[in-house]
Amino acid sequence: MACGGFYGPNPADLLRIRKDIELNYKEWEKLLKNKSLLNTYGHIQEKLGFLSQGFSKDHPAIELLKHKQFYFQQNLYRRRSDG
Repeated sequence: MACGGFYGPNPADLLRIRKDIELNYKEWEKLLKNKSLLNTYGHIQEKLGFLSQGFSKDHPAIELLKHKQFYFQQNLYRRRSDG
């Protein structure tokens, strides 16, 4: 598998990322909708079902702010069929 992004950020880094998303969510959304990125790696992984305190539940990027990790992955190995 090939991965890229930020896996397992410590609390300070996670807060820093979320603050950047909060302030620059339009740029984040544009980046994450990039067709080349989506076709190669799909969507960002690891979203929580809730948002930590300190962020508005009404924020336009609420679903992106719920992420606890910010990485993409692509499985490179595919099993060959025996048929």
